[in-house]
Amino acid sequence: MSRKTPAGPGNGLNDIIGVALLAAALLLLVAQVSFDRNDLAFVHTPPNKVIHNWIGPFGAHVAYASFFLFGLGGFVLPFLLAAFGLGYLFNFLGYLRERRIWSAVWGVVMMLSLTGLLHIMNRPLRQLCVNINAPSAGGWFGYFTYDYGFWMLGTVGATIVYATLYLISLLFLTDFRLGDWLRRWFEKPETGAGAAAEETALDRRAHELEKQAKKLQEEVASTLRSKPATEDGRSGDQVGLVYSHVKAAASNGATAASWPTRFATLTLIRIAPNFTA
Repeated sequence: MSRKTPAGPGNGLNDIIGVALLAAALLLLVAQVSFDRNDLAFVHTPPNKVIHNWIGPFGAHVAYASFFLFGLGGFVLPFLLAAFGLGYLFNFLGYLRERRIWSAVWGVVMMLSLTGLLHIMNRPLRQLCVNINAPSAGGWFGYFTYDYGFWMLGTVGATIVYATLYLISLLFLTDFRLGDWLRRWFEKPETGAGAAAEETALDRRAHELEKQAKKLQEEVASTLRSKPATEDGRSGDQVGLVYSHVKAAASNGATAASWPTRFATLTLIRIAPNFTA
């Protein structure tokens, strides 16, 4: 959970701006969803007697303006406003508030690049443009930026430039670390392969320890049959107990770095000569 910002004189104003932006985003979205071009007298004569737009005549005109300028890209505007509103209210998008000038600049770049891409795809989206009464799928901005500038790059070149600008602006507005994500994605298989190789080596070492433990058991058992106790008073049962610890650790997949197995093995090796003396 993100930390709360300390109380200060600017927090109250930030809250007001955030609530206002969220309200504007909601009003614009509702106006766009309920837009009917027949509500406007300059579009259809006579207009609808009862306004179909849920925000009334004001909503009909605002939605028309957003579609005229941005085309289908106008549907992105409410979500962009909502993101800025959340940035003024909460910390998880607080970087939009802290870098408000650059955030606004890259927000404009994102909208312009999106309208350019939509303008290039105008033909298959023509019917949708008629429904929202937009001059192009990218609106007036998409038409202007392409027909008066990006057309010199050709359709393919303009698409690449528009898409690049859109991706850069999106990365800035979301604060997404694309390089870190790509590095984690491509380094993950190598890490997994290295871990698998290390696990195989450890299993092999555990198997070798188990074989050594069995060999020690045979030596201790033969010594116990000929000499039941050690010279310093340690009984064969104690040695057998140590061996049991070694065997259990080895059967449970103990590795060479497991200190109980190493300790028990070294102990057996140390005391084994006492039985052969």
